[in-house]
Amino acid sequence: LRQILINLLDNAVKYGPEGQEVRVRVALHDGSLQLEVEDEGPGVPERERERIWERFYRIEDHRRSAVSGTGIGLSVVRELAALHHGEAWAEAGARGGARFVVRLPALTATA
Repeated sequence: LRQILINLLDNAVKYGPEGQEVRVRVALHDGSLQLEVEDEGPGVPERERERIWERFYRIEDHRRSAVSGTGIGLSVVRELAALHHGEAWAEAGARGGARFVVRLPALTATA
């Protein structure tokens, strides 16, 4: 969980504007733990929302930018979520940026 959160926060800070507000939300949703990280950056074009989870893939606009990155962070997020029987996806944020969501099965008191 720590690595998932670090990778998502790193991307939010790296690709968002200086002085932005990054929102982190954790909630129980239909028996699952849902973690959301939302930024005020340029967002992720809908056509690339699946490709960003591939190893070493970077959004085309970011490949030519001064922002450094290898394109590995989000693939690690999705792989870690899958190892915990969860899922991860990206969607448009409510404030124009991107919202990254990770949903994992919630542990019960008996577990």
